[in-house]
Amino acid sequence: MSEPRSLYLKIKTKKENLERFFQDQPVTPEIDQNWTSWWDSRKMHSKSPLTRVPVYAWILTSQRPPLRDIPC
Repeated sequence: MSEPRSLYLKIKTKKENLERFFQDQPVTPEIDQNWTSWWDSRKMHSKSPLTRVPVYAWILTSQRPPLRDIPC
């Protein structure tokens, strides 16, 4: 059984495409009306204005399993 916060996917792709995916960097999102309306609809304590959308650290540090450990 998976943990409540787990997501498991099975995707068929070529090894070259998977490697290219891991090499790419995420695009920095532009804060537009869509983002701000979503942000404003959330209830938070001490809410600050939305000035940037964070990118997960694992993407920036590329801490991922070696390609050879991922079954293709």
